[in-house]
Amino acid sequence: PDLRNDVMIYHFVGASPRSSNIRIVLQRLCATICRTFNFNFVLPLDFPNLTKSLVLLLDHAHKMRGNRITIILDGADQLDSEYHGDMLHWLPFRSYTRFVVAMHTSSGSYDAMYRRYTPSKTLREQKVNELPQQACRELLAERMFKAHKTLSVRQTNLLLDKQDGKNPLFLVLAAVEIMAY
Repeated sequence: PDLRNDVMIYHFVGASPRSSNIRIVLQRLCATICRTFNFNFVLPLDFPNLTKSLVLLLDHAHKMRGNRITIILDGADQLDSEYHGDMLHWLPFRSYTRFVVAMHTSSGSYDAMYRRYTPSKTLREQKVNELPQQACRELLAERMFKAHKTLSVRQTNLLLDKQDGKNPLFLVLAAVEIMAY
């Protein structure tokens, strides 16, 4: 398939100070859609209308432009409980948009999403297994080598000791962040 017209929007919960506030997340997603598709739309500030606006904007983008849209939400289990954002009820899975949602399977967010979406077959699950410690070290070393950077043994151990330290997605994102500096 021709992917040139596909649109990818991403949000990393925990990457910045208010990135776990669901109202702010929705504002950001809606504003990104408006900017990407050049929509002149006044965004509401309240949570209920933001959830409706997200659905409207996604549907409008699909109908008017025909673009395939993918929204990546990493760390969904870290969303604040305000408005029950961490329960992910605000995700419009019945839209033309593909959502890729990353979270711990041992979280309340995962349980809520699994209960809500599995019976309707709208949820496809892809579990990412932990890597052995040596494979983690090699992955980090390889990424750093390509960027002409190195991590000390202590720095590598600090990364691997984190809760997600053996998760390949976490390690790749951590390497990208490290390489930016």
